[in-house]
Amino acid sequence: MLVYRSLGTSIHALKLGPLGTNCYMVATPAVSFILDPVDDAEGIAAYCRRNGLAPSFAMLTHAHFDHVAAAAGLIEAGLAETLWYHGADEAELGRCRTYSMLIAKRPITLPPPERTRHFDAGFEARLAEAGFAIRHLPSHTRGSCIVHSLDRRLVFTGDIILNNRVPGVRTAVGENRDGMRAAAAAIAAEFAPRSIIFPGHGKLSLLETEMAYNASIRRLLHGAQ
Repeated sequence: MLVYRSLGTSIHALKLGPLGTNCYMVATPAVSFILDPVDDAEGIAAYCRRNGLAPSFAMLTHAHFDHVAAAAGLIEAGLAETLWYHGADEAELGRCRTYSMLIAKRPITLPPPERTRHFDAGFEARLAEAGFAIRHLPSHTRGSCIVHSLDRRLVFTGDIILNNRVPGVRTAVGENRDGMRAAAAAIAAEFAPRSIIFPGHGKLSLLETEMAYNASIRRLLHGAQ
């Protein structure tokens, strides 16, 4: 469904998969892309066709299986040329098949290595054409990133900050609590209170709302163990 539109940029969101993970489709006059290709490649492709969306690539906030499961199908269908992610999540991507079977009880296919790329300066320049940037905040995974608009009004937080009505994902293998604390503090310091949060799970929110009422974030920032 369409969740945001302003000045030529539209953002669509689909809640998909066994963990209710958000897949975002971002369309701008310059570049359109899929952020966190979740679970259902056919469903995502059908949605894009119905709504006239033509993404040219897919990218990850982090490489957990529930955020990447549709990538191979989208690439095979020609809806995305490449899957981009942070290089620090290379090992995490390699574990996706195992964790999908353990947690979701279903197999997934990953894109072939030649269709995956690590974020680099060229990619960041391409993303900037669309009005967005990446910030690496190792925390939920080593390669966790936020994606934000250049004016810092819109922030895709992956699983670092989730809507208060969704339990925080705090049991992920390899999650770094100190990193989560630092990441949440960086977001709080660098973005305005009315910045819109597009979380990896749950509905849209405002940064000020999460800082005030999200119990998981409040515990992190106050140093509770």
